[in-house]
Amino acid sequence: MCLGLDTMVNVLVWGQNKEGLLGLGYDVTSVETPTILEGLSDITDISLSDYHAVALNSNGVPFSWGLGKYGELGLERSIYSPVPQQMNTESLYFRVFCGNLITCFLDFEGHFSYFVVIIKQLGGNSSTITMKNLLN
Repeated sequence: MCLGLDTMVNVLVWGQNKEGLLGLGYDVTSVETPTILEGLSDITDISLSDYHAVALNSNGVPFSWGLGKYGELGLERSIYSPVPQQMNTESLYFRVFCGNLITCFLDFEGHFSYFVVIIKQLGGNSSTITMKNLLN
């Protein structure tokens, strides 16, 4: 799957729709030519991992889609989104970085944050979705 921005700051997607990564819904299996991802506008930054993608608009609002089994979509009670959805955040961001099982952000003040599931293996099997700010 490929992800890009055109000169009109539209998100372009093409390739295989593995795990909803194209953001075009359930019915599309692949796209051969770059296609505008509807529902997103004025996008200034994008990032892609093997299973999920995130876009930031000019106001710093993040939108995610794809598979996020470990909280990287930042959507309450949702591990899968076949279309972009606004992430549940309290902050606005300048840059986004998607990695394996994690979504990281840099905010307008230079603080680095991330979305991931913290799994507590000692003392029980519990997990919580967390948004962690590393520079408080």
